[in-house]
Amino acid sequence: MKCYVIIVSKVFPKTHPKAGIDTNFVMKINAGIKKHTIRNNYDFWKNRIDNVKAGTAYISIRIWTGLPYKSKQFEVRKLYGFDGIDLQKIVFDGANWFATNIINTKILANNDGLELDDFNDWFKEPVINKPYALIHLTNYKYI
Repeated sequence: MKCYVIIVSKVFPKTHPKAGIDTNFVMKINAGIKKHTIRNNYDFWKNRIDNVKAGTAYISIRIWTGLPYKSKQFEVRKLYGFDGIDLQKIVFDGANWFATNIINTKILANNDGLELDDFNDWFKEPVINKPYALIHLTNYKYI
């Protein structure tokens, strides 16, 4: 079975006002609070999530144990197709985020495990009309 890795940030990145502070993503993933993650390259992730849903692959959610790319990775959780993992295309039009309809940004932020201000600082300059991959880690979906 193939393994696809998703690394989540243990701390806020250097470019964020809360740089270095724990994101608590591990706890939020395990508690079902962080329902999804947003990634670049929708087509790349579409293929991978299709494989996971088909049962030929799984997702390994990991964090870095120290400095990114200079330390070992620690597996937080494995997700399989039966765990509810799924993918939605999400686009920012310059004012709003869309999946099938407009998504309330505060709800999007909370489901990504962030407060609204932290989400806006994390996604300071999303590319307008670019398809992002919204990878669902639970059965929750935007309809």
